[in-house]
Amino acid sequence: IVTCGNGVVTALQARKAMISRIEMELDVIDCPYLSDVPIGLKEVIGQYKGVLFADICKEGPGSNVLSPMISQLKAENSLPNNWEFVAAPRTYNPLGNTITFLSQEDIIDAFGRIVARDGASNDETGSHKLETQAAV
Repeated sequence: IVTCGNGVVTALQARKAMISRIEMELDVIDCPYLSDVPIGLKEVIGQYKGVLFADICKEGPGSNVLSPMISQLKAENSLPNNWEFVAAPRTYNPLGNTITFLSQEDIIDAFGRIVARDGASNDETGSHKLETQAAV
């Protein structure tokens, strides 16, 4: 799960909720450098069968920060074939309410689509690699 800012906490919560239900590796990559694709992300993204980009910003043109990264990774042929993008809904935020923010459930649903396409399997050891990485 590639994300940034508050998305890291939300992704970690989603990972915690999913870990008992999945049989695969699941890392959260904190990607705070938003003006370009971080070199660290380029170096690690190829090791994954699937990648979920979880953007805390609103979905839609000009609103989210991870879409340009996805485009650049695709143009450089660095993006795995199995990927998803999820963002906060493009809507008004009611004062004092977080219902329109990117949620743990949004991430779980999007990750489920990756798993469904992949046919999800354990690695050779049957272990789960659970780390938070910083892509710098």
